[in-house]
Amino acid sequence: MYVRLTKPTLFIIIVFAVLFSVRLNAQPANIQQLNDSIQKLLNERHVPGLMVSIVSRDSILFIGGFGYADVAAQRAVSSTTLFRMGSVTKMFVSLAILQLVQEGKLRLQDELKKIAPEIPFINQWEADNPVRIIHLLEHTTGFDDMKLNRMYSADKRNMSVKDMALYQQHSLTSRWRPGERFSYCNPGYVILGYLVEKLSGKPYNSYLTENILLPAGMSHSNFNTASTIPAEETKEYIVRNGKPVEVPSVNLLTAPAGALWSCADDMARFVKLFVQNGAPLYTSGLIDSMETPESSLAVHAGLTTGYAKANMRQYLFAKNRWRGHGGLTGTCFSMLSYNRQLGAGFVISSNGNRRNDDIERLIVSYLEQQAVAVKPVPEAITKAALDSFAGCYQFISPRYQLTAFVDRFTNKVRLTVQGDQLFIQPLFGEKEALVHTGGLKFAYKNANTPTIILAKDEDGRSILADNDIYYEKNNSILSMGDLWLGAFIILLLLPAALSGIISLTLYIAKRLPAKKLLIRLLPLVAVLLLYWAVVQMTELQKVSYLLYELATINTRTLIIFTGTLCFALFSLLHLVLVIRNFRKFSKRFYAVYWLLISLSLCYLTVFLLQEGWIGLRTWSM
Repeated sequence: MYVRLTKPTLFIIIVFAVLFSVRLNAQPANIQQLNDSIQKLLNERHVPGLMVSIVSRDSILFIGGFGYADVAAQRAVSSTTLFRMGSVTKMFVSLAILQLVQEGKLRLQDELKKIAPEIPFINQWEADNPVRIIHLLEHTTGFDDMKLNRMYSADKRNMSVKDMALYQQHSLTSRWRPGERFSYCNPGYVILGYLVEKLSGKPYNSYLTENILLPAGMSHSNFNTASTIPAEETKEYIVRNGKPVEVPSVNLLTAPAGALWSCADDMARFVKLFVQNGAPLYTSGLIDSMETPESSLAVHAGLTTGYAKANMRQYLFAKNRWRGHGGLTGTCFSMLSYNRQLGAGFVISSNGNRRNDDIERLIVSYLEQQAVAVKPVPEAITKAALDSFAGCYQFISPRYQLTAFVDRFTNKVRLTVQGDQLFIQPLFGEKEALVHTGGLKFAYKNANTPTIILAKDEDGRSILADNDIYYEKNNSILSMGDLWLGAFIILLLLPAALSGIISLTLYIAKRLPAKKLLIRLLPLVAVLLLYWAVVQMTELQKVSYLLYELATINTRTLIIFTGTLCFALFSLLHLVLVIRNFRKFSKRFYAVYWLLISLSLCYLTVFLLQEGWIGLRTWSM
């Protein structure tokens, strides 16, 4: 069927199309439009409350809040409502350490064991590669991050900063040479908080208050580990079925890594210091130092855009290069971000256990309206210089050792060379051309800065550092072998699980004898128990304020313990039953199949035992 459009009709369609397109791509042109856009996003995401500070070099663009700090009492978020700023706290600890360096009380290259021998840690490379203060600042100690049962408590126990550092002792083992790879580590900042206290002779929070908060005019902020002045603080929520549900405010056991409570008014003053190159309290050189990483293999190879001293690169695909720090404590997600060249910055924090990425992008887009896009300058490179780096790369810098095996299975990339062009392809993703910017540094297409570098480690192995994530070149077959083996085991277990369900149904219908049921049902029961345990762990990580439950024996932690232990026991029992009944199967095929199932389950048992998951007692991690 052919429809003829008249000129007036065509004109109306074009006008509506243009207007609709403009609406879809509209960017806030002023603060009021920005506020309206933020409020709309909060409504769509059911976030109860949000604090916002937006500044320029010479003015305050916006200070205030959206939604409620207390939903039940209808208490609105104001410019003085205190939110939990999480790891933004690390910026204050970093400043304190740098001030102590300026006072001559500390050097960044000082060895931890000499400055604080009372803090126990393990580093098998200590003779040649000791743990230094700079490694603590830049997360390059190689330490594991805090054990998840040592993050929060439900009670408001009082711990000294030294006791907090000692409480994290189970994490303080270097898993590779210090100064080699970045791996985010909260216990490192707990130790730094203790060093502030030891070297200044004052409680760390008193030193930070007297030397940073008060000089900056941040009179409302504090470093309390739990809620202490509820009338001035936000309550904390999770969103369930589109409704905010209030949850308890937990006690933080890693205070120097994330205890700061602050408000829009105070954080505007703080971020303005960075926008103004430190003035009037700090020199631009001190801010430069905070922004410049010094200690990792990637830095020594020439890449200086990564995590520095509690200061990281942000918004890779924005027009300009932003830096700052994010945070999460309880259910408050926070972000501080600034750009010294633009002379602009902002801080936000919400109380609904949801990230604020879309709001952050909206604010960045608003602040960059008149900015000229910054792009890395491409530089030619020869195929010969790239060929030795082509191949498969395995992730080697896990944050949590307990889940490192998941990253080993799933976090792999492949580098290929076509002509003088390097391509990167993640295991689950598209191949992407990289832009060489000199010195084996590369940028993603449309990125505002290079974030990838190719280098060799001390043992001569090829290393790929990508956005502070480290990969090591592996043999292609070995690199993919674990995935193939995992896929093979899954393919074996799927029909076994189906067989277990069918067999149970037949047994209930009295069509299958009990002696045949056990061999067919045990694999299904074992896998379901393991799955049940894993679900309990992942649910806690999704709602992180509940992690305090891992520190005690309760229903959830007993499920994790018994589920993982019974998986192993049932797997071994199944192997015994199959071996004993091997010659009794009606067909050799069935005997071999069930033997393969048993061996697969036992392989998983040994593997998970090595990774610390069998009989996982979360209360003693």
